[in-house]
Amino acid sequence: MSKQFVTKSGIGSTSTSEMYKCGGDNAVVFGLSLANNQSSQISISVTLFSDSNGTTIDVIAPNTLLDAKETLVPIGGIQKFVMNKNDKLQVSCSTSNGVDFIVSAMEFTDYIW
Repeated sequence: MSKQFVTKSGIGSTSTSEMYKCGGDNAVVFGLSLANNQSSQISISVTLFSDSNGTTIDVIAPNTLLDAKETLVPIGGIQKFVMNKNDKLQVSCSTSNGVDFIVSAMEFTDYIW
C-alpha cells in the first residue's frame, strides 16, 4: 500500500489540468483543497474523469466561484471517494495561474487477502 500527496500551484486556463491520476489499482481520496491565489474572483470546475473509457464520471465542483484568496475544500472531513486505476481528477480555471490545490489520496497497489 502506498500513499500519494500532490501539491500543485498556478493552474492555468488554457486547458483542463490533471490534478491527480490514480496509479494504483484503486485510491481513496480523502482530501482536496483549492485556493484562489488571485486578487479577484475566479471560476473553477473540478471533474472526475475515467481515462479507461474517456468519459466524465462526476463533476465535483461545476463552475464554482471563488472570491479573492478564498479556499474551497470539496473533499475533506467525512467526505471521501474511491478512484479506479487510471481515473483522473481534473481542474479548470477562468484565470491563468489562478488556482493552487492539494490532493491527499491513498493508493492501493498490493492486496493481501
